[in-house]
Amino acid sequence: MEIARLNGLHLPVRDLLALCSNIVLGHSDAKVAKENLMTCADVAKIQSEGLVGNASVYANAFGANLPKRRASDRPVFKAMASFGVGEETTNAVDGLLVYGKDDSRLEADFERLVNHDQVYGATAEFRATQNAYLEGHEGARLEGGSAEFLEMLEVQRRRLYFTLPESEQNYPRWSLTAFRFAGDYLEIIESLKTKRPVSEPIRGRISRGLNRVLTGLLLENVDRIFIASSGGFTQSRVSVLCDHETNSRRQGGTGMAIKLDDETGRPQLDISLSPGPGNSVSFDLTPIRHEFLSRVADGALPASFSNECLEDLLAFKAKLLRKAEIVRNSRSADDDDEASGEESALTLSFIDIEPGGRGFARPVTVRTPE
Repeated sequence: MEIARLNGLHLPVRDLLALCSNIVLGHSDAKVAKENLMTCADVAKIQSEGLVGNASVYANAFGANLPKRRASDRPVFKAMASFGVGEETTNAVDGLLVYGKDDSRLEADFERLVNHDQVYGATAEFRATQNAYLEGHEGARLEGGSAEFLEMLEVQRRRLYFTLPESEQNYPRWSLTAFRFAGDYLEIIESLKTKRPVSEPIRGRISRGLNRVLTGLLLENVDRIFIASSGGFTQSRVSVLCDHETNSRRQGGTGMAIKLDDETGRPQLDISLSPGPGNSVSFDLTPIRHEFLSRVADGALPASFSNECLEDLLAFKAKLLRKAEIVRNSRSADDDDEASGEESALTLSFIDIEPGGRGFARPVTVRTPE
């Protein structure tokens, strides 16, 4: 709910109440529970027929018990569905759910995270379907024969999203969502609220993602921010001409600072190119923009996650380039006052990349007589 709110989505109280009601009363079998919502009279029958698993509170939280059209009518279920919980997964999580009971290396994890829950976890129905899938019974080999087990995997992923401990290293909870770095985003906000520094791995990932978007190069730098162009204010995706570079941490009035916007409650990236007021540019870091930068930092192509986020960052880059030009012109005016009758020189900085992926600015000076 917090991530959805910080992404700009307003959810009225009536929708939150509908969500809570569906969590408690939802049941995926409309033949047992009319309109997929249980009444008191339905409960005894559901228990006696062993259909409690179809009333999973973890699946109901995402409206999985409701027909898709009905769920999409409620903004709250659209918001929950946007996280992709159930569809999103990792090899480690699916390996645990599919092979955990038979793999000695995963047996302890399976017992701790799946088998201990006999109501929504390793139920008799789940085990029977799992065995049929693994042993390759005739039905499982037919087209669509594994659909039932695959649906159960989605249910188990949703359960794990809510039940995995925050300290779990092998199966990080946020990896089961489309917002895999949302936990880091919330950590940034908490750090800023309590006046603590943002952790170095998170700050470094943001810096690396920024560098890759601003230059279009696979840079590994986390200590510097390169503001680059292709020789003009174009929307070129690959820019090797470094107009300005600054620290990824605010020092002496220049560099990048991560601040909390009191009005929106979201973090802001504030990059200052020169000491003094009026020399910085801010960027509103929404959850989806943070996710975009983090994925780019981890090697994703900029356009593969969100074209809208890419356009937002290119607009931020254009503002930085304009600010860099103002700062550069101001410095040039000061230099011109000191120069008298000497040759004029034009210095261009090109971004080169070392074998390890670290970029650096290589100046090239062109001298021209006055």
